[in-house]
Amino acid sequence: MPKKSSFKSHIQRELVKLYDVSCKLKETYNECQYYMTPDELKMFYEESFFSKYNFCNDIRLYLEKNHNVSFFKSRLRNSFYVTKITLFLFIEKDGCGYLFENALALEEQNNKLLLKLLEEHLPDELRHKLLKHSLGQEKRIESLKNIIARHTSNVLHNN
Repeated sequence: MPKKSSFKSHIQRELVKLYDVSCKLKETYNECQYYMTPDELKMFYEESFFSKYNFCNDIRLYLEKNHNVSFFKSRLRNSFYVTKITLFLFIEKDGCGYLFENALALEEQNNKLLLKLLEEHLPDELRHKLLKHSLGQEKRIESLKNIIARHTSNVLHNN
């Protein structure tokens, strides 16, 4: 059995990773809005893709309250990520496709981190937040795959 302090730091590290990935997703979805068709945007709202903002805040508040975590590195990584996707959008011919593919990879990474954390013995408050968010995770991943397939089909049809 690991020591309680090492266990807490392990959970803390995993939560910070989850926070970082969720922030990247939030930024990706914010950018996606500008490239989506009205139907895709409607589906994004219906599937609660934009709930990442609240989830990021919940994780940040939990970590600040219970673990006294500084988010300087996370904010720095997030700034680099926003700069990176902005630059890629200038370079990529299909910016929307790039964003959707990136979002899918991040959602899958987010899902793995969530499932890994939910296997741990967590405080009830945290477990509840993670479970609530994980409920729609598979559906969001499947929806993104459908959007990518439709988008790819449309791009191929238009070329």
